[in-house]
Amino acid sequence: MIRLTDTALAGIRADSEQGVAPGMGDVQLMVNEIARLKADNEKLQMFGNEMLGCVFEGGALDGGDIAIIGARCGVLTVRDVEAPCGEVCACDEYGFPGECYRKADVMRGSQHG
Repeated sequence: MIRLTDTALAGIRADSEQGVAPGMGDVQLMVNEIARLKADNEKLQMFGNEMLGCVFEGGALDGGDIAIIGARCGVLTVRDVEAPCGEVCACDEYGFPGECYRKADVMRGSQHG
């Protein structure tokens, strides 16, 4: 007789509800996480390469330049704002309506996913 723990049984039920073979749900989660990590790595590599490209060209970057590059590479997100969006945001310095640059999930480390 095979005895399953409640946790194992719950996992088998969850897998069957998702239409996958028992135990394969965990595998799919790992495959999804690997895909997310690869995409994050590509964004960070693109951002790093763009920043180094500016260094090698001898140009000077200000915060606005870096924000634009970050948004283009997917390490920052841009939101249209009509009013101050928080205490730690400097978007109110530029007037409204305007754009607010925030860290994308890739920059939040283990907090996202």
